[in-house]
Amino acid sequence: MNPITLSPDPLLEELMKLPKEQVLKRTDVFGVDLFADSLGRKALMMYEELSAGKGAVRKTLIKYI
Repeated sequence: MNPITLSPDPLLEELMKLPKEQVLKRTDVFGVDLFADSLGRKALMMYEELSAGKGAVRKTLIKYI
């Protein structure tokens, strides 16, 4: 896999230190707590699928689109 360069973001350093679940709960990032709106589990599942390895993004997009 080729490494990616993360785009600059004022919260990047802070968010990179948090577990994924805590990031998805941040209302300042998403506008809502995704777990309170029952989207958190689905977002985590899709993240795992997207980062599963070579070809994972294409496979995940085909699955959901």
